[in-house]
Amino acid sequence: LEARLCELEGQQASLEEEFRNLASVQDGAAAAALFNGHGTIGSVDSRGAPLGASLRGSALDGDADAILRALERDMARLTQGIDEHAASLANLRVRSDGQEQRLAATYERLETVVATPLEAFRSEVLQLRDHDRQETEGQLSHLARRLQAVAEATDDTSTELREGLLKLTG
Repeated sequence: LEARLCELEGQQASLEEEFRNLASVQDGAAAAALFNGHGTIGSVDSRGAPLGASLRGSALDGDADAILRALERDMARLTQGIDEHAASLANLRVRSDGQEQRLAATYERLETVVATPLEAFRSEVLQLRDHDRQETEGQLSHLARRLQAVAEATDDTSTELREGLLKLTG
């Protein structure tokens, strides 16, 4: 919709430029080229008398008027189209603002509904994590004591075996 609006504005600008060019041509250079200073179209004869028809009521006036009317119709149509698009955009903005407000209100309600259970869940997870950590530490300390006992038993056994070998060899 925005792209179409920009396109229509561009068309309106180009038509306005055409209109200005046509008006300047009609008022300026074309009139000077067609007028010879005697109120007639064309050139003068050897005596300076005008040759050709008078500019007033000529076919050029009718063509210029028709072109101007066509340009005015096109500009009116484009202006109406732009106005319709602007109204549509305003309508869409109102609807999108309403939707945004509804979403914000829904977010607020969800936040109040979910906040308490979420905080309770976080607290429970922290408690479970602490419990698991304490249990793991207890199992590790028990395993460390058993390894220490096995190491001491191994040391005692190896000492007894050495003494027994020394007695046998000795």
